[in-house]
Parts: sequence; C-alpha cells; structure tokens
Amino acid sequence: MEDHSIALVKKYFDRYGWKYRIIDKRKIISGWQEEKRQYIINVKVYETFVQFQVKVFDLSSYAKNRNLLTLLQSIMILNKECHLVKIFCTEDLSVCIRAEALRDNFTYQNFSTTIGVLAYYSKEVLKEIGEEILDHDTNIHRLFKT
Repeated sequence: MEDHSIALVKKYFDRYGWKYRIIDKRKIISGWQEEKRQYIINVKVYETFVQFQVKVFDLSSYAKNRNLLTLLQSIMILNKECHLVKIFCTEDLSVCIRAEALRDNFTYQNFSTTIGVLAYYSKEVLKEIGEEILDHDTNIHRLFKT
C-alpha cells in the first residue's frame, strides 16, 4: 500500500466476498449480519496502519435509565481479557471494537484474520454485555446506526 488509497482493502473485500461502500480515499464501510444483528465495519487506512472498527451497540437509551458505571466496569474487564482488539465506549455512547494491522506487508491473511477476530469479539461482547441491557424487541436499525 504505497499511498493512502484503499485499493488493496477493496481487493481484499472483493476476495472475501463482502459488498462495501467507499467513503473517501482512506475509508471504506462494509458489514455482516448474524441472526437479527447487523454489524457495520469501518476500515480506515493510515500512513502506517489499517484500522478496523465495529460498532457493537448503542447505549444512549440505556444511559438514561441505568447506572453506566457498572457497564463501564464490564467493558474494562472484557478489554483486559480480550486479545488483539480494544473495546471502548465513544462520546456518543456507542460500544465499539477496534483492531489495527500494520500496513507493511499487509496481506489477505492479515485482512481475513482481523475480520474474523472482530466478528468473534463482536458476538462475545454482545453476549457478555449487550444482551443483558438491550431489549430484544428493540429496533435493530436504531441500535446500529452509523
């Protein structure tokens, strides 16, 4: 990846078989669905690394009714136990998972492994934290807005 373009990432998404949308010369969005849950993955190419980020769920409605300290403690514990990813809460109260790969020698194997790790931890974080706080009748499109 000689410049900030996303040509190689596009090629890897094509090979992986996923549709994607180009946002700009450094950012691409794709995603997957499992059962009733949609996961959106944002991939951004920087000078030295490629960043993958998945929004697992939105806490804004939860924050109005519950103690966020308990939730944040759960995120910190999971973050300590997880490998290769970082779990965090954004300013707008979205719980996200991020992984990064070095651009030097960025191969399809690196790409597919990173996608697999993010998919695994997205499901695990949702199971560990999300299912206990999300109403199962909640509209999925509201929870996973980008």
